[in-house]
Amino acid sequence: MSRTPRRTRHPGRHGSAAARAPRVAPSVDPVGGLRGLVEEGIVLAAALNARDDLDLAAASTARLGALTSGMWRALSRELETAAERLDRSALERMEAIERRARALQVDAEEVVAAGVAAMHLAEHRETLETLIQADEDRHRLLGPEGLFGYRIDAGDRDDDDDEAGESDADDDDDDDDDDLALMSVRVTLLLWAAPLTPATVTIGPSGVDDPGQPESVGLALGLAAPAALLDALSVASGLSAERVPEALSALAVACWTAHHLDDQPPDDFDADDEEGDDDVEKDGGRAGGDGV
Repeated sequence: MSRTPRRTRHPGRHGSAAARAPRVAPSVDPVGGLRGLVEEGIVLAAALNARDDLDLAAASTARLGALTSGMWRALSRELETAAERLDRSALERMEAIERRARALQVDAEEVVAAGVAAMHLAEHRETLETLIQADEDRHRLLGPEGLFGYRIDAGDRDDDDDEAGESDADDDDDDDDDDLALMSVRVTLLLWAAPLTPATVTIGPSGVDDPGQPESVGLALGLAAPAALLDALSVASGLSAERVPEALSALAVACWTAHHLDDQPPDDFDADDEEGDDDVEKDGGRAGGDGV
């Protein structure tokens, strides 16, 4: 039997003071039913991820079984059965999330997206924690009552200007702007203080060159976060309202850096390849020299 989530208080039902209070998004609820709902979304995302992994494993063992013994074909059938069970369980959980989301007046798809973002953080948390020092403001936002998920989206190019027919000179300027836009990323942070009210930080080159370094490009950070979220984070983290935006931006940079570092190939592999290429080039050069 599923647990009944605790309901948040609604303005206007508990006295005149509550009625006069400004209505904020129902997602600002760090301990009530919404947090439990988002945790269900995290479990659902994990279940879907596990189901996909089982599908891949089942297909791989089936191919192996076709080439070797029946033992692997039997294992493939077991994996398929486990994947089907996970799929049914995920569907049932999704239906429960949709019912609870309607009761809390939130979008069920946002709940699932929050779960996927939490899985993404789990993949990079180990690296992320090595990038943030305990005495930094952003460390307070990384705790158990802070960040629980994030996602990264690449910058988009706006093609409206291309259709307007500008001059060649304008096109050159627009190309530079497009290049900067394509180099930017958006980091969406989801924090327990308001789990469905994210903060978005845009990270990209500013386009302003450093006079001391002619080929350098400055880094531009842009934060978009509702006041209700900033206030809730200030209370949860103990940071002053003035320090929260800077801490959010710094946390987003660390999240993007961790994502980038974890996606890089091992250094040893690249170094070995480069050394091998150098040796081939040197040998080739000596061989060519001897032949002249």
